[in-house]
Amino acid sequence: MMSIKHDGGGDPLLLKLAAARVVACNQMPYVATALFAMVPVKVEGIGTFASDEKWRMYWDPAKVEEWDVQELAGVLLHEVGHCLRGHATRFRAMGEPQRNAQIYNVAGDSVINDDLRDARVTLPEGCVLVE
Repeated sequence: MMSIKHDGGGDPLLLKLAAARVVACNQMPYVATALFAMVPVKVEGIGTFASDEKWRMYWDPAKVEEWDVQELAGVLLHEVGHCLRGHATRFRAMGEPQRNAQIYNVAGDSVINDDLRDARVTLPEGCVLVE
C-alpha cells in the first residue's frame, strides 16, 4: 500500500478560493461546470476580481484576504455570470468605442448582482446594485 505524505503546505489564498468555489457550486449547482471552466489568474493590485471572454478569472490576493468565503463565492458567481452572458463578446460585437466599456461593465454588474441578490447570494459590501 502506498502512503501519501502531506506537509500541510499550499497557498492559503488558493485554498480559500477553492473553498469559495465549492460554496458557489453548492449555492448554484447548475453553474458548477462553468465555475470550474474559469481559469484563475492572480493579479496583484487590481483591487477586485474580473473576467474576460476567454473565461479567465483575474483575482487580487488582497481581496481574497479581505472577503470571507461566502463573499468570495458570491464574487465567483458574479464573474461566471459575465462569462455565461457573454458580456465581453457582446460589447465588442456592438462596435462601441472602448471609452464606453466601463459603463457597459457597471450596467452588467448591476444586473448580475440583482439576480444574485434575488437568489440570496452573499456579495461584498459596496457592490453595484440596480438602485
